Amino acid sequence: MVDIANMRPSMLRTLHENLADADYAEEFLASLAMYLASAAPDGGVDTDRLYVVGVQLSNANAWDHLKPVDVMRRAGHISSETLLTFTAGMPDAVARSFLETRLREAAE
Repeated sequence: MVDIANMRPSMLRTLHENLADADYAEEFLASLAMYLASAAPDGGVDTDRLYVVGVQLSNANAWDHLKPVDVMRRAGHISSETLLTFTAGMPDAVARSFLETRLREAAE
């Protein structure tokens, strides 16, 4: 499992390349889904960490390989507060994809 909350700069520098490997991408996706499902924004450090993870993944171009719909399906229910905090620093198109996935799932 990948420690999503404590990714080192060296890992983030190679993340885009590593995600091109389907096995690694699946492991990373499972780790991210688990992290998001268990995240509990507290208005402090945990909230900041959740936001930073979203920014780091966006800066590493992770969304070129990982699709928000795949993250959401694997994570199960993610609280609205968690989702909004996680997507707050992302490019608009990626954040919108996460939120649209949430809306589609809620409608089903």
